[in-house]
Amino acid sequence: MPNEQQLRTISAASLDEQKEVWKAHKPKKGDTASWWAIGNGLTKTCMFARDASFGDDLRQAYGIEWAEDLFGPADEDNR
Repeated sequence: MPNEQQLRTISAASLDEQKEVWKAHKPKKGDTASWWAIGNGLTKTCMFARDASFGDDLRQAYGIEWAEDLFGPADEDNR
């Protein structure tokens, strides 16, 4: 059974992401699921765009999406 943190990570992911990771980590007959690997595959890291040291070409290549922080200061880049 997954621990609480793994359950939170799995439940926060979209159904498509869950399906993708499950295919990659699906246990064989008689084995148990590697919940650590499944949770790790669905973990997302958050950072500000202003702290990124890569350009748009790498952002697109790795599927990185910037989301606007609506509660951040108005005079800063809040992506």
